[in-house]
Amino acid sequence: MTGRALLLVSGLILGLNAYATQRHEVSNVNCSGTWIRQGSSLFDVLDSCGTPLAREELTGGGAEIKVETLFYKVANKKTYITVRAGSVSKIELSRR
Repeated sequence: MTGRALLLVSGLILGLNAYATQRHEVSNVNCSGTWIRQGSSLFDVLDSCGTPLAREELTGGGAEIKVETLFYKVANKKTYITVRAGSVSKIELSRR
């Protein structure tokens, strides 16, 4: 498979995955009575929401910035909390 075809197939798979999960960004989420929002610390997330069901970590860049996505089930919705350099940068919900 050529590089161009591989790139096209990879983009199609990523696009279908994004469509299938139907995530939408929200400004905050309530974990055990504590509102987690953009700027909340990783400590606050773990303290309020507990241990995530799954965790994805990426490290890169010249300054080795760590980006983590934590997966929780909150109020019967899949909740994805993205933490960049120790602070929440994005919260997304999905019904699937």
